Amino acid sequence: MPTYCEGGGMLNINGNNIFTRNIIITPDEAETIRNRFHNKDCYISAYQYDSQDRDTAKLFGPYYIDLDYQLDNDDNLKILKYDLRQIYSFLRFQCDIPKESINIYFSGCKGFHILVDQRVFGIKEFRANLNQQYKSMTSYILENIISYKTTDLKIYDKSRLFRMVNSINCKTGLYKVPIDFDKLMSLSYDGLREYAKKPKLLFIKKSQAQPVQKAIDKFKSIWQESKAEYSKQRSIANRGNFEIPQCIMNMIEAGSQQGNRNNTCIIIASALAQSGKTEEEISEALTEWNSHNIPRLGNREIKAVITSALKEHNAGKGYGCRSIRELGYCVGVECKYYR
Repeated sequence: MPTYCEGGGMLNINGNNIFTRNIIITPDEAETIRNRFHNKDCYISAYQYDSQDRDTAKLFGPYYIDLDYQLDNDDNLKILKYDLRQIYSFLRFQCDIPKESINIYFSGCKGFHILVDQRVFGIKEFRANLNQQYKSMTSYILENIISYKTTDLKIYDKSRLFRMVNSINCKTGLYKVPIDFDKLMSLSYDGLREYAKKPKLLFIKKSQAQPVQKAIDKFKSIWQESKAEYSKQRSIANRGNFEIPQCIMNMIEAGSQQGNRNNTCIIIASALAQSGKTEEEISEALTEWNSHNIPRLGNREIKAVITSALKEHNAGKGYGCRSIRELGYCVGVECKYYR
């Protein structure tokens, strides 16, 4: 079966830095992205895809967490280390994942990436909702494990790009580098910067990671609980006289990139249906939203989403605050429906 991934990077055109993406390649061609952007600010997708249409493609790839903070002194590094240590302990001892299957990278600027071989969770095949399953895992960690909340849930769209390992972060001139957990815990802020001044050799595992039953059970349990919570979620309209909230207006004006379009479309359509808008009015609003998309959704897809949203609304169901918050559009206490 052919598989694909996406590359991207920063181009300097007439003195202006312009980010470009949607470079579809096979996994074996990943190094062409590094060469194309001269190993500076170059990115590769977090997932592999079973088709070139990322909105409908099934996904395969490691579980990942991005820890991000204002990293400019030892005190802030301690905060990141504290959360990273808690995540590492959770993965090692509550999930029984061997340390060889947990890879840590310093981004070269503000934080760290943790990647876990998907096979320890029993993931051997492409999955349509893998990004949502990973989001539920990180949501659990965010709510129950870490103290300083240095990660968020906005990075689990289907088209997420990660900086390539051993590439240069042009903001700092440092490399994104792999780093051993114990080594990281021993470094000061200045020591970390010194460590990242040169690329580091990657440890190549001689054998694939094996499924770990404790990790499989934990992963499945968290996902099942997340699905159950979604099924109980009340729609926004069940909270009194309903007006279109500001978050939905912001979503319409912002548009979406590939990988997020379908989720955003159904949430907007659901909110408009809950507000009493007609099918024609919903279509007009989604046409406006679609004009900002990169690339745009097809008219047939939008029509299908509207039909689905109206059907759900007529059955007393709809998307609520949690879905909007996970897309990063919640305006917080300014909204009358905030919960």
